[in-house]
Amino acid sequence: MSKSKFNLGDSTTEVVGIKKDILYVNSSKAPALEKDLEKQLDILRSSFLKVNELLNKVVNKKTIKGNRSEVYKGWARKAKAQSQASEKLRDTLSDKFTDDLYQYPIKLLDDRIIELEKKMDSIMEQEG
Repeated sequence: MSKSKFNLGDSTTEVVGIKKDILYVNSSKAPALEKDLEKQLDILRSSFLKVNELLNKVVNKKTIKGNRSEVYKGWARKAKAQSQASEKLRDTLSDKFTDDLYQYPIKLLDDRIIELEKKMDSIMEQEG
C-alpha cells in the first residue's frame, strides 16, 4: 500500500478473545450479521461523502485560504476515496460471504475426516 500525503493512520482495532481452533459459525444467524455489515458500510460511505462535500464547500467558499486550502482539498479527496472503498467492500461482501458460508461446512467435514483417519491409523498401529 502506498503512503499518501494525507495518511489516515493505521487501524487500531485489535480482535481478541477468539480461539481459532474452536471457532464456530452459526449459519442461521450469519445472514443477519451480513446485512448489518452492509448497512454499516453504507453508513460509512455516506458519511465519507458528506465529509467530502463539507470540506469542498469550505474551500469553495474561500473560508480557508493558502496552504490550508490545499490540505482541505486533500482531505476531501481522501474522504471520497474512502467512500469508494467502502462501496467496493460492500459490493464484494455478499459474494464472499455466500462463498465462505458454503465452504465452512465442507471445511468442518474435511477436518472431521482428518481426525477420523488419524484415529483409524492409531488403531491400526496398535493392532499391527
